[in-house]
Amino acid sequence: MGEHFINKKYDDVLRFALWRYRQIKRESKTNPDSAKLLQDMKPYIRNARAALRRIGTTSGDVIIYDKHGDEYGEGYTIIYKELYGFVGTKQEFIDYLWEVHATRITSPYDCTGQHFTTGWKVARVADNLWKVAECVGVDV
Repeated sequence: MGEHFINKKYDDVLRFALWRYRQIKRESKTNPDSAKLLQDMKPYIRNARAALRRIGTTSGDVIIYDKHGDEYGEGYTIIYKELYGFVGTKQEFIDYLWEVHATRITSPYDCTGQHFTTGWKVARVADNLWKVAECVGVDV
């Protein structure tokens, strides 16, 4: 596990588009004009989300699923092809992954484009061999 992304940078246009969309979405609850603007922006946001999915390029040792059930496509799941050896229970292994391999947000600012771990899915394959999937969110 570790750094497997070649490019974590979001260009300023993409970052601004997603920030503005969230701002309009909040305003649309009370302002009918913002609700109309929100509808007009949907194709642009769809393209921005597609760009988000293309940013994370991977090496051959992982499989990436662009979404893990979230509505906005601001996350993905990494399935590691390599089996990991660990002696202990499932919960102990998850705790170990959080402590040693989790990626955390390092900046308190909004729309940083940082990738961070949101959870782990593990399955025992054999006695002490585990299959690991990491759920990752993107701060957009």
